[in-house]
This record gives sequence, structure tokens and C-alpha cells, in this order.
Amino acid sequence: MELNSILSQVSEWLGVFAVAMMAGASARFARRPLVFRYNRREVIFALSLFALILAVAVLLYVFIRPPLFTVETPASPLGRLLLAVGAVVPFVIALAARGQPVRAIGWGGLTLRPSLLMGLALGLLAIILRGKSSALLNGLSAEQGSALLLWLLLALAEETIFRGYIHLRLVSAWGQWPGMLATALLYAIWQLPRLAAQALPVETLALQGMLAFAHGVVLSYLMQRTGNVAAPGIYRGISEWLAVLA
Repeated sequence: MELNSILSQVSEWLGVFAVAMMAGASARFARRPLVFRYNRREVIFALSLFALILAVAVLLYVFIRPPLFTVETPASPLGRLLLAVGAVVPFVIALAARGQPVRAIGWGGLTLRPSLLMGLALGLLAIILRGKSSALLNGLSAEQGSALLLWLLLALAEETIFRGYIHLRLVSAWGQWPGMLATALLYAIWQLPRLAAQALPVETLALQGMLAFAHGVVLSYLMQRTGNVAAPGIYRGISEWLAVLA
């Protein structure tokens, strides 16, 4: 990974962090903190479900290795999307089986609309900071448009898992920063099977893991400030899609 690319991503994340810090203080994101009655039970559920989906990811990327999951391009992350959609299913089932509201997985509530707008605004910020404005103004091809849809669906599914179900429960049980950092660590671990399938050098794999952790911290902070998965999901989908633009 080139140094310029890393610096570009880090500058983007710092910008997102700063905007989330300021905008999160707005009354539009005011809400009653979500507190679970049985924190220990909720954490056990969250970590158990994470272990389940991680095992599936390891099985697909490391052992079975179907081409759909090992041969991917930024323009066609179909394998990652299918895994993300499949992975979110047990979390939704757990939510429904326990009779919990959609707010308990990071959706709904009064902050949904401002969070949608925040996600779009941060996506625009990412476009500007990454120097992709001119490429966007030149118009999108059908392939690029399709890729945007895939990335948005992928990001929203994964963010529902990590910033929705897992983040809310770890923060409720352990406090804001311990919960955010733990969620970011699980998010980074989730990326490792996919990265390992690329047969990267150990140093590159470690660097990618650290960057995924840093990205996870920014996404968790954005979730904490807005209270809704829509903001980190839309922002992340647009940000990762930018690799498709020349």
C-alpha cells in the first residue's frame, strides 16, 4: 500500500472525526442513551454471534476459497456483499427472537433523518479530501454506478452488525471508549480472513489490520455521536467506493 494512499485515508478519517465531534453536539442528534437491562447477557450474545460469523468468514476465505470470495475488484465486491448480508441475518434473528426494537440494532429513532444527511455529507467530504471531485463531475459509467450500490449495501450490512448490534451492547456494558475500542478491534479482526486470502506479506497484513482498527474507531465514534447506523454506513460505503473512480 502506497504511503500517499495511507496519508489520504488518514486525513479523511481525521476530517470525519472532527465533523462528527462538532455535528454530534447538535440538538438534532439528541436522544436518550440506549441502556440494556441485562448487559452481561447482551455482551455474551453479541460476542457469540461475532464468533459465528467470523468462523464462516475463515471457512470461506481460508479453507473453501471459492473464486467469488478470493477474486475481487473494487468495482465488484460481490463476495464480500454476500457474506455481509448473510452475516447480518443471525443478528436480526436474535433481535426479533428477543423482542427488541430496531433501535437496539442502530436503526430507527429520531436521529435517522439527520444521520442520513450526515452520512451523505461525510461521503461528499471524502470525495473532496481524496481528490475525486473531477472524476465524479466527468460522469459515472454504468459499472461505477453499480459498484456504488454494492458498496453501500455492503457497508450498511456490516455497519448494522458492528456499529449497530455489537457497538451498542459493548458501550452499554463497558462504557463509551472501552466499548468503541473493543468494537473497532472486532471489526479489524473481521477483515483479517479476507486480507489473509490475498497472501499478503506479514508486514502488509499487520499494517492493513492496524488501518482497519483505526477506521473502526472513527466509524464507532461517528455512531456514538449520531446514534444511528445510517451515518457510518452511508459514509463508509461512499468512501470505499472511491477506489473505483480513476
